[in-house]
Amino acid sequence: FFSSRRRHTRYPLVTGVQTCALPICMAIETNLVRKNVGGEGRIAVPDFPPGATHSDGLVVADQSQIQMIFRAAADAPNSSKLVDLSASLVVSPEKSLVGHLRQRTQLIRGQNNVDVWGRWDDRLAVNIVDAAPFDIEVVQPQVPIVRNGSMTLTVNAKRNPGFDKPINVRLLTAPPGIGASPVTIPGDQSTVAMNITANNGAAIRKWPILVLATTDSGFGAITIASEFVELDVQDALFQFKFSKTMAEQGKPVDVVVGIELKRPAEGTVEVELLGLPPGTSSPTPKLTVAADAKQLVFPLQIPPETRAGNYKTLVCRGTVTSDKGLISQTNGNAEVQIDVPVAPPPAPAAAAPIDRKSTRLNSSHEWISRMPSSA
Repeated sequence: FFSSRRRHTRYPLVTGVQTCALPICMAIETNLVRKNVGGEGRIAVPDFPPGATHSDGLVVADQSQIQMIFRAAADAPNSSKLVDLSASLVVSPEKSLVGHLRQRTQLIRGQNNVDVWGRWDDRLAVNIVDAAPFDIEVVQPQVPIVRNGSMTLTVNAKRNPGFDKPINVRLLTAPPGIGASPVTIPGDQSTVAMNITANNGAAIRKWPILVLATTDSGFGAITIASEFVELDVQDALFQFKFSKTMAEQGKPVDVVVGIELKRPAEGTVEVELLGLPPGTSSPTPKLTVAADAKQLVFPLQIPPETRAGNYKTLVCRGTVTSDKGLISQTNGNAEVQIDVPVAPPPAPAAAAPIDRKSTRLNSSHEWISRMPSSA
């Protein structure tokens, strides 16, 4: 056990785990801390209780955090044990380093979450308990999730007869740039859809993910884990180019969007224009995209009563639909400026007709008035 009080120049260290109960399958998150050393590491539990096993604890060189699944056989006896959680690094063919668990538990926290008093632990408490009244699984996605995209994970619960309580489901750890909100499987259902999203900086890699499912056992909350599925995170598929569209109330206009497919796609490729200004509509908001398409034209109908203003709410959602699933990516924002129509200038007034007789009389009168008067 490597203590921070000892002066080691380099060592691996395992942190970030909690007490673990094994109702058939449970998962933990572990953190391998490397100090002045690099390379692949492996986390292992050499002294599990009888009937318990764990998934491979490989930690690749550019990561420090992994998820591990702890499993208990169906016939494993109920038991409890404080186990060692060790980490090993092979730094050369002749030398390897071994570190052990060092877990800080804060018992008293001060202002701004300052650690006032706590304790360090070097063992992980593992308990094998009665099986949960359900099992949980995630259906392996057959398509990738792309940057600025979204995906729906299908989560299935296998309930024991008579078990009809709600089950709360969440990801244990989301890969960098991936977001997912917890969902609940109602008591009268066994399937739920979990929506996940990827931002424009999501880490491109095939990531192992799993979910934790929690329910009320009647004696408190009980949590189990699913097996791993692979989430393939890829770069964005669509490249959109938006330009400002100028329009007037009561007049139709075309919204032109530049597009490029960054790589070939298998399936039907479509782009849909969303977020139209209130009161407006498009007769063809969804267009099929050819592989060599350079731009898309969406007609926009603008009624006269549409409020004038600048709208930056338009986005494009590109999809690829195949028998494997749906790839979806959303980008924006396109800008539409709707102005009040400019009133036409008033027509010039018609010239009044000239009264030639009156003009002659006026001219004669003016000539007479200018003659000098006689003495």
